[in-house]
Amino acid sequence: MYFRIPIVILFIIVCLAGFVVLKGNLNSTPVANSQPIENTINKETVVEPKRADLLPGTAAINTITARDLHAHIDFLADDLLEGRDTNSRGIRVAARYIAAHFERTGLQPVGEANTFYQPVHLNERIISSNTQLSVEIDGEMIPLKCNEDFLITNLPGKSETRYSGEMVFLGFGITAEEYDYDDFKDESVKNKFVVYVTGEPYSENDSSFFKGKDTVSGYSTRGAKSKTALAAGAIGTIGITSSEYLSKYKWPLIRRYFGKPILSVKSPGEKLNSTLPDIYIHPKAVDLILAGSQKNYEAIDEDAASGSLKPFKLNRKAELVLRFKNDDMIDNNVVGYLEGSDPKLKSEVIIISSHYDHIGVGAVVEGDSIYNGAADNASGTSGVLELAEAFGQLSTPPKRSLLFLAVTAEEKGLLGSEYYVKNPIFPISKTIANFNIDMIGIGDSTAMVIIGQEMSSLGEVLANACEQVGLRVQPDDMPEQRIFYRSDHYNFAKKGIPAIFPNFAMKRADFPEFSKFYHKPQDDINWNWFNFNTMEKQIQAVFLAVLSVANADTVPEWETGVEFAKYRKGN
Repeated sequence: MYFRIPIVILFIIVCLAGFVVLKGNLNSTPVANSQPIENTINKETVVEPKRADLLPGTAAINTITARDLHAHIDFLADDLLEGRDTNSRGIRVAARYIAAHFERTGLQPVGEANTFYQPVHLNERIISSNTQLSVEIDGEMIPLKCNEDFLITNLPGKSETRYSGEMVFLGFGITAEEYDYDDFKDESVKNKFVVYVTGEPYSENDSSFFKGKDTVSGYSTRGAKSKTALAAGAIGTIGITSSEYLSKYKWPLIRRYFGKPILSVKSPGEKLNSTLPDIYIHPKAVDLILAGSQKNYEAIDEDAASGSLKPFKLNRKAELVLRFKNDDMIDNNVVGYLEGSDPKLKSEVIIISSHYDHIGVGAVVEGDSIYNGAADNASGTSGVLELAEAFGQLSTPPKRSLLFLAVTAEEKGLLGSEYYVKNPIFPISKTIANFNIDMIGIGDSTAMVIIGQEMSSLGEVLANACEQVGLRVQPDDMPEQRIFYRSDHYNFAKKGIPAIFPNFAMKRADFPEFSKFYHKPQDDINWNWFNFNTMEKQIQAVFLAVLSVANADTVPEWETGVEFAKYRKGN
């Protein structure tokens, strides 16, 4: 009996202490799996943020929380959505989730028939295994095997077509007026196959020439080279992968990527005959292409590495017989609009974008076949959802209008954003900026990488915003990855719209660890790289940057000499 009172008192004290701890934890918004890997943290360089009550739009910015970001990702990357592949049941569920959130936060529907959806018309082509490329050797046409000796990386519209013509080797296959460089200047390619090497030239003495040796420009892309060849009258392109290219992208990876059905944008009423068949040759088959010419693969590879690659004639024929199944499909971009408050400036629009698709269900890796895409890109989409809510909380909307745009089919070649810029809801000439969010909240917990920071005035605006919330701006540690050309902002940049890409921070040394998860089933909500408190800061920084641009007296501009600046004049 006489131990009963002390035990009761002790029990009450323990309960009160537990309640205090629990309340503190709830107020601090704990999130599971919020610790990044140790070797990415540099606590000595953490930037002290401004007091929260001194930030612009304080009440609004405080609605962006780690807890909400976690919740959005938890749903979008759930197995229920089966990896959100383009034109799948899972991506349609994701689209409805995004549209419902846009409606709840007060955005206006500006899609088709006054909905939150912009239908995206796509064409799917599945290459038949009896597609054949033949190369002339000593007067005889030698057949190569599709998906083993060569890959088809782009297709025209017709489902069965024969192409026959001479091959001509044109170095890197580039024409760039601003660099006074033209591989096509001394050779007619009309009705011929253009053979080129991946990459682009550089100068040891001029770091501005094609952006120097350690990074690349848009001229190096397969699409840019195909477009140049088409304009010159070629009937097809044949790409030779340099050893440098193969050191980053192994042939099995290239084959896996291009071995899938090929999707392309098909606007209503558009014909698909205005593209070339594009081919990549297996490294072991390259010398068949070059047989009898003045150089073999090793020689041109050395020239490419030194930046001194020159065109030369092959004087031999190739024949391509294409066979493939051709189907049309429709998926959706999800769009929500916040009208600006200034009577004059509200006609100008800032687009805040992310892609919400991923790659669906695929090969089993460690017992899992669902490629959830939590970081890529449920994270960026969650950021857009939180930004929509935050801007909806402002007592007075920004002066300029905002379009929140979740695009489909990024993983198929940036197709959702390509469709938007070809079929814009608001005029391209009135679209003044694009903030594109693709993969955030992983890696270094103290920093953000701003892809394209040096290209436009948006870079300084976003860097200032990072400082306000206590994030370092970390330089891109792997410029050779060409990240600026690999997400949806690139399509806006090609239209001359100043675009910026707030991205997660990763050092080169962390890339092997990152590769264990990227585009694999292991990219799920449990990835130990996630830090949702850092994600909160990153999205708050984007909020401040967008708010600044939306209320500024002037519009963003490209920096002098940036390749996209010339397109702005034509809008």
